Amino acid sequence: MQNIATLSDPSLFTDRCLVGGKWIAAETGAAIEVTNPATGEVLGGVPNCGRKETDEAIAAAARAFGPWSRRTAADRAALLERWHDLVLHSMDDLALLMTLEQGKPLGESRGEVSYGASFIKWFMPTLVQAASRSDARFAVKHSQALYSDIVLPSAHWYEKTDLNVTEEHTFINMTEPAIAPQWESKTDWQIFKLLARKVQEAAIAKGHTKFFDEQFKWSRDLATLEAQYTDNAKFDSDEAAAQFILDSAPQSKGITLDQLREKPQRFKGNWTSPMKEGVPYTPFQFFAVNKRPWPTLTGRQQYYIDHEVFFSMGVELPVYKPPIDADKYPLRFNTPHSRHAIHSTFKDNELMLRLQRGGPMVEVPPAEAEARGLKDNDWAEIFNDHGRVIVRIKIKAGEQIGRISMYHTPELYMDLIEGSSQSVCPIRITPTHLVGNYGHLLFRPNYYGPGGSQRDTRVEMRKYIGAVPIPL
Repeated sequence: MQNIATLSDPSLFTDRCLVGGKWIAAETGAAIEVTNPATGEVLGGVPNCGRKETDEAIAAAARAFGPWSRRTAADRAALLERWHDLVLHSMDDLALLMTLEQGKPLGESRGEVSYGASFIKWFMPTLVQAASRSDARFAVKHSQALYSDIVLPSAHWYEKTDLNVTEEHTFINMTEPAIAPQWESKTDWQIFKLLARKVQEAAIAKGHTKFFDEQFKWSRDLATLEAQYTDNAKFDSDEAAAQFILDSAPQSKGITLDQLREKPQRFKGNWTSPMKEGVPYTPFQFFAVNKRPWPTLTGRQQYYIDHEVFFSMGVELPVYKPPIDADKYPLRFNTPHSRHAIHSTFKDNELMLRLQRGGPMVEVPPAEAEARGLKDNDWAEIFNDHGRVIVRIKIKAGEQIGRISMYHTPELYMDLIEGSSQSVCPIRITPTHLVGNYGHLLFRPNYYGPGGSQRDTRVEMRKYIGAVPIPL
């Protein structure tokens, strides 16, 4: 009968906990008995550790994190490989220990040890592959880094104190760090403060400390740039900078960070309606209720625009315009808003990737796939006169005949051979968007300005026969 004494490597059986590279018992000496469920025999004991040992383990992990994070990906992969090999070398002993403790069949225990080792093996090439793609991925996780001369690692939402506002609602929120900024990353405020310091140092070294901006008529003393940025260190910290913004804006004057820590605070004023305590915000009350003139050419709600460009296109009143079929290709290319991310944020978050196939794809109706000899998960080339994207396909019964859809802005390092959702999309500016300084048609960034015509791209699709990534 097999038991602890039959282990090939008796050192694999221990009644201690590994903390900071040392095997320790509980300070109190207390232990939890482990018995063989088949015989009732006491096999040993597990230290019944308390708060002291837990704190020591957390502190030891924190000390180890720095040296570990500074190792290269290849070095870490080599250590994982060594760990994987040791697990498999000791498979019989580890399986026996599992069977003695849990009572499961020995063959099943061997399978579980092998299965567990496979996770270690999976991460070995993943580390090297990630490092070979772009170091910038670890800094910003944005494809923009592939085109940048300098990448500055910025702290994430949960690593900094900051204000969070939007014109979609009337409340101010704040973020606070759950953890300190990781590795070399810093908060936005600290990054710009350090940039100001470096510009100041370079200006002094080069003897070029005075600068006059002709466009904005600003005189800048570069020799004191950091002091100007922080108002002589009054706003040296993120908290002080955030409070200064609250104190200086009329919409938030009187709101403090301590109040925001308790709950979101409402703006003191807004754009088109008064703020009323306990009453949901409804826009346009200044005009609809208080009868102020609307900010249009006529001072009223206006749909008729008597501008020559609108007349020439027959759109002086709102009218439906069908898509422009300038590209003579059979499939309409649809680019819906990203579903499994917030713009580019969380694009490669593991939990978000589990909600889908883990990478970019184009959704294709079954009939269009069959007509082109494509099967689900095949690599396909989507192309027209403007460019191409090579991506996997997902056959979807709900997709319209004559159309394919690809959710926009995939990251370029994520399972794409070439191109992106924008590669086949030409820029066709809507002509009426070029009209400005005419009543309410007044250019404002992100509000009114030139925009593209939607759903006007047409493409063809064929099976891609070139080299494709090898699945892990």
